[in-house]
Amino acid sequence: MNERDQAGSENPTPARRALAASAEQAARANLTAAEAASRAAGEDLAQRYAREQGGLKRLVAAHPEYVIAARPEATSPGGVEHDVELGPDGRRVLKATRDGYGFTVDAVVAPFGGYLRFRVALPSEYLTRIDVTRELWGDDVRFEGLSPSAGIVTSQPAIHGDIPDAAGIETFFIGEGFVRVPADKIANDHIAHTTWFHPAAGVLVSDAKPDNFVRDDEGNIVPIDVITCVARPDGDLDRILR
Repeated sequence: MNERDQAGSENPTPARRALAASAEQAARANLTAAEAASRAAGEDLAQRYAREQGGLKRLVAAHPEYVIAARPEATSPGGVEHDVELGPDGRRVLKATRDGYGFTVDAVVAPFGGYLRFRVALPSEYLTRIDVTRELWGDDVRFEGLSPSAGIVTSQPAIHGDIPDAAGIETFFIGEGFVRVPADKIANDHIAHTTWFHPAAGVLVSDAKPDNFVRDDEGNIVPIDVITCVARPDGDLDRILR
């Protein structure tokens, strides 16, 4: 089994682990530099996206060993954001961002208040989403590499079970200390009733619809593909939510 085929394994070889770690470190350093340059230049969102994605594309060109090309025969669409492929041992799922880097929720400040909006995420915001998910629920989400189009490839455990209902998801969030964000604070109808905020942690979770959860064999509800982001203290998102 070669190193590409090791991607998404439950127990990859030391060489595969080292390669994934190197890819993650390089991607994060690249995006940190791009963020700093964007701030210094006063760039808008579209310019920031182009700068960050351009850096990842150059990384793909310079380090083909970081690239994980999908196996078309084993890949299926995983919703709107990802292409999904079962790992070689069937115990993990490989997820590659499709046509970008997923979505996020941010704040728009208006003269008489403000609102939340659902928009395309920057590559750096997608990595933040991974970090928040890891910290919030202890998820074993691993950075595996980059796709040929400079998408981000991760893996996570393959959890088998059924899809919980909306009532079960509501109970889950309330039990975790979240409060539902009022629909009138959200501009996009499709997330107006599936967005939650954790005041103590300063974390927002959105797109919390049943399809993005699994109830495992022990009855636990497990988030598998929700959108998470940080509401930094005194930031626009935090001010609107509190």
